[in-house]
Amino acid sequence: MNSSIEVVKLEMVAAQRTAGNVDIIDWVGRYPQFREELLEFWSWLVGTDDGTAAPETAEASVALSPEDLASYTDAVRDACLAVSFGREMILREGPPELERLGADLEYARRGRPAPTPKFKDFSRAVVYTWIVRSLAEKRPRVSRLASQKVSYLLECSLELGLFDGHRRNQLGPYDSAAKYRDAEPIAKKKGWLRVEGATLSVTEKASAIDTYCKRYLRSADAAARLMTVLADVDDPKLEVLATVLPIAREIHQAGREVSVEAVRAAIGETAEWRGKLGRAHFAPERVDEALVTLRALRLVGA
Repeated sequence: MNSSIEVVKLEMVAAQRTAGNVDIIDWVGRYPQFREELLEFWSWLVGTDDGTAAPETAEASVALSPEDLASYTDAVRDACLAVSFGREMILREGPPELERLGADLEYARRGRPAPTPKFKDFSRAVVYTWIVRSLAEKRPRVSRLASQKVSYLLECSLELGLFDGHRRNQLGPYDSAAKYRDAEPIAKKKGWLRVEGATLSVTEKASAIDTYCKRYLRSADAAARLMTVLADVDDPKLEVLATVLPIAREIHQAGREVSVEAVRAAIGETAEWRGKLGRAHFAPERVDEALVTLRALRLVGA
């Protein structure tokens, strides 16, 4: 089937003429690669009489400044989204580069399965060291909290089959084996990693991991770009991202709407995490920011 954007738009116009309405959820689901173009085209289409031209009105003849016109267009688009998706389903978009990264991560996940490492403990140590080194390029200090949360987010983003042992801990998903059994102990023994209390740093010997690292990352480019993004996120926000992600996925898998209210309610029902709700970085606006980021990265659905 020819799925170029122009052909899809013509099909939407035909559907508007014959059925009188266009189910944007269905169209975006069929052509996710054209999501933004379809939403923009749809918001115009549903405001026309028959999908051919917008009706003339007295208001339409009023000259608008570029700023007012942009605000008006955004308002119309949000109103259209509210009608079809519901007010809570107006999803704010992340930065374009984050959206592109999300698309690349999803493409990598849908590719061939990640190879099963012959020695998983060693592979975990390699990638864990790479995470610490990547974060250290933009951070003055890499905490264990950061390496733990980033290893979890990396696993969810690329499904490496390496960091799949995280369990719910007071500070979010936590992989105790990484600290006590394999990743940290092996990296320390190899001389790649230096651990001082809860602070991790790499040594000059860490360059040895370059021989192995790309084998385990599935998409080295997408993984590196994800590290660049996460290295700029402070520890409290990493905790929010890593906590909101599994909760949001559970809500989505249950067929429920993933809203700030639903996420916070679910956190409050989780014994290990209900105390988070009284902390500033789990305020509604911070949870909303986390959802925007996770949706842009295509890690959670609506």
